[in-house]
Amino acid sequence: MKRNQIFHKTKNNMMLSGFEYFQSNQDTLWYFHLKAPNGGIIVQSGGYISEHECLEGIDMVRRYADVAVLFHGPSIRL
Repeated sequence: MKRNQIFHKTKNNMMLSGFEYFQSNQDTLWYFHLKAPNGGIIVQSGGYISEHECLEGIDMVRRYADVAVLFHGPSIRL
């Protein structure tokens, strides 16, 4: 399984959190993880049919994470 990483380093060469995306050998779908600086997985995506769709999913997380509303309580149905 080939893993691609989209990470950025700070001036002192420490790793920031970043995205890792890959194609599964089991179902051939594409997935991404948002990883913490210590390598732990913060977010795990669902499967995408194409690499392009997976990269679009990463872009959506980047774009909307800052403006996402935080909900607390029982499940909310829209």
